[in-house]
Amino acid sequence: PTANQHQTPVNPFDISVLGSGAGFRTALIDQQGNIYVGTLGSGLFWIPAGTNKLIRHPVRMMGLDLKSVKIWALAEDRQGNIWVGCQQHGVLMIPNRQSRFTSWSFAAQKRDIGTYVSSVCPGEDGIVWCTVQYKGVFGFNADGDIVANPQAPDGAEVIYRNDQNEYWLGTRNGLFEYNPLTGKSRLLTNYACDKFNAVVDDGHGHLVISAFSKGILVYDKAQRTMAHYDMNDPEDAVNGRLCNNWVLTMTTDRE
Repeated sequence: PTANQHQTPVNPFDISVLGSGAGFRTALIDQQGNIYVGTLGSGLFWIPAGTNKLIRHPVRMMGLDLKSVKIWALAEDRQGNIWVGCQQHGVLMIPNRQSRFTSWSFAAQKRDIGTYVSSVCPGEDGIVWCTVQYKGVFGFNADGDIVANPQAPDGAEVIYRNDQNEYWLGTRNGLFEYNPLTGKSRLLTNYACDKFNAVVDDGHGHLVISAFSKGILVYDKAQRTMAHYDMNDPEDAVNGRLCNNWVLTMTTDRE
């Protein structure tokens, strides 16, 4: 073209995420225009249709860390499902239609927790915090990767965050103020119970806590006092009383 003519440059694909040492093994363009890239030891990447940036594909497989797998072959079937051949790990299918539900696995990231997730709460910047019974607090990022395991009080069983971005931890022995970003905690009150199942902020200055087998506790944040309610309390003419002490979970209504 002459100097007076304008030509729109072609925007090259950005593959910087792979770094200089990555090796390509195979690639595929599907019916939707997505480009899949299989690497030698770094897993599966893709360039979604309409973009030019190579990113890690979000697919997950229980018991397998796809970030370190050699992707040996890629194919698409007539229904638009993508088939991924993983060297020494078998074949993985990525369905054409994304499932409404998926899972984030500790095992897939080579974390043997040996117990169960006892509570979950949203954090900031897409992070999700959870407590694992007897193992503490863990943070997952928006892609489901474990990115944090901050210090926490022993026996942490429930983590809760309110609308003011304040966090609390409940253990078998008490209630703690908590900061998952720093791991710092402060004991607010002692109360021994079989299990703290749930914590809810009522929006009126109180934390309502399920002390499993012992009813509910109401912590006044301003007065720093704790009240206890259980099925053995006298019947209240207006509010009645708890029908049993084994409260599993709670939520607030619009009032």
